[in-house]
Amino acid sequence: MRKLNYKLHTNAPVKIVWSIISDVDNYHQYIKYCMSSKLQGKFEEGSSWYDWSTVAFLPLKINHKIIKIVPNQKVLYKIEMPFGNIWQTLQISKTKPTSVSLAVTIDIPNQFLEKTLGTIIYIRNKKMLASTMNNFKNNFSQYLAKSNSAGKKQALF
Repeated sequence: MRKLNYKLHTNAPVKIVWSIISDVDNYHQYIKYCMSSKLQGKFEEGSSWYDWSTVAFLPLKINHKIIKIVPNQKVLYKIEMPFGNIWQTLQISKTKPTSVSLAVTIDIPNQFLEKTLGTIIYIRNKKMLASTMNNFKNNFSQYLAKSNSAGKKQALF
């Protein structure tokens, strides 16, 4: 079983981090390789969404199912792949009253998928997460600018 962990620390409020995570229809704006995404219903346990992403330069429709949600704290979902599922967890933790840590864990439990494509999936997801976290930083700044009516600047990172 292979796991990929990635963390980002920010001074963005939890509600801004959560609003970006729960805005599935706009994932293509900050997730590398994602061309489009569509949530089926509401962002809640049992809901599904799909995205069109490039994998090895080919577009692939990837289905996701939300397994567990703890609002403003955690989302666990299953990524349904042809040879087995991949699990992803997004965890928000308050590190101080005004800052949070966002941790992303990707888990490949299927031994066949791990042995045949594990290294490729690992490298692709590592690049995707690094790029996505940088794009998250930009989105945090944009969300904060929209919500800050006084026009004060706050360092987010």
